[in-house]
Formats: sequence, C-alpha cells, structure tokens
Amino acid sequence: MKRSFLVAALLLVAFCGLKAQDSTVFAEFYGKFEFKDGGPLTEASVEWLDNQLYLTTSMGNASMTKIGLDSFSISYADGIVVFKRDSSTKKISGLTIFVTGMVLDAAKAEPEKSTGLIRLPAKKEEPIAIN
Repeated sequence: MKRSFLVAALLLVAFCGLKAQDSTVFAEFYGKFEFKDGGPLTEASVEWLDNQLYLTTSMGNASMTKIGLDSFSISYADGIVVFKRDSSTKKISGLTIFVTGMVLDAAKAEPEKSTGLIRLPAKKEEPIAIN
C-alpha cells in the first residue's frame, strides 16, 4: 500500500512538472529577423507551425528544439540558434544562427504598427446587368 502511494505521488509530481509545448510557451521568440547586407540570408521568421517551433528563411524551414534558456537546435545541418536579449528590457532583440561553419547575426524587425482598421480585399467592379 505504501509503495503504491509512493509511486502515485511520484507520478503526480512528474506530470505536474511537465510543461506542455504549445504556442504560448515560445511566444516571446516569434517574429521577423533581418540579417546584415551581404550575407546568404536577408530575413528569417520564427513561428509556430504544426505544433512545432520553426525557423523559416529563403533557404527553407527548420524545426527548432529547445536546448537551453535562449538556445535551440535546428533540424538543418546540426545548426544552433541563440536568441539575444536587450539588457534593459530582457526582450528578444535578435538571434545568431550557427550552421555549417557560418555565424549569421540578425536583429529583430520592428512589428508593423496597426491602425486598428481591418483591411478588406478590394472588390472587382462588375457591370450591372439590366434586363
């Protein structure tokens, strides 16, 4: 009886300690990042797709797996992505990709400011049919 209670208690602690990987856990990493001119990449984005965090560039997509506080391994060529934080605000300010002997630095792009208006697609004008 004591043994089954102990096992049940350990399982409860283990399940409570697990944090589900969902889109909200990684929200601070989402966004667009711009690379310096002259490199092989100009832009990258980090987003949540198919229950997985992805890095998307002009060279393709790579799934990301968390390996540290602000670091992730990427599925492409055993690469690593390390996010940089602003020292005063602690918000993500950029990233560095280490892949195939290259070190690629990018700064986080400023999000577009919303006007609060919803843009609807323009309707094509059609002639009025008169019978």
